[in-house]
Amino acid sequence: MKNVLAAIFLSILSLSVLAQSRTRYSEFGAGIGTMNALTEISNTNNTSALLAETGLNFSIYGMKHVNDWFALGLDISYAGVNMSDANHSNPSRGISNTTNMWQFNPYIQMHFIRFGKYHTDRKFTFYVKAGFGGLIYNPDPSAIRFDDNIELKPDSYSSINYFGGLGLKIRTSLHSSLSLEYLRHNSGTDFLEGIIDSDLPSNGNDSYGGIQLRFSYLLLEN
Repeated sequence: MKNVLAAIFLSILSLSVLAQSRTRYSEFGAGIGTMNALTEISNTNNTSALLAETGLNFSIYGMKHVNDWFALGLDISYAGVNMSDANHSNPSRGISNTTNMWQFNPYIQMHFIRFGKYHTDRKFTFYVKAGFGGLIYNPDPSAIRFDDNIELKPDSYSSINYFGGLGLKIRTSLHSSLSLEYLRHNSGTDFLEGIIDSDLPSNGNDSYGGIQLRFSYLLLEN
């Protein structure tokens, strides 16, 4: 998966260097949204647990649209992810955790409808995006008492995450747009919740994701 994403990035980057497209433009913005995680603690997807554990996700980003179909972008974001045994399948264990996460994620975005510099008549487009990048996370597990089978993994760590998602972009003026997108990440680590329970088998890497509302300024270069 990572090799495929790297190949796609290199291909699009080559196009951006070699092609002198008059439809190029830049986009800068910020977003706010939700974040939830699927870990050894938050291991079910029931609605009440999702609502109880939803954290906030903030991001700033920039994109270079190499034409009216493709863009290369970079997201820098912060999110706080909450989780508690009381909301899931192991309430008797009594562990809860908050993990702070910082991400630096390059990505590719592709529109399904031409959009941008010379398409002011297009009021919306759907898009997909995919990428990978750096994740710094800081779990802080807590409990009244930790059993002997629990190994704690607090403090700060780093990992490589990879992700994909889709969105809807609406043009609000000549130089602005509003987007609503959903992304899902593979964290590249099994320690996002800050514990290892030797009595339970590992389910592989933890994941996280959410919905974000994004506000953009379109810089339509000559």
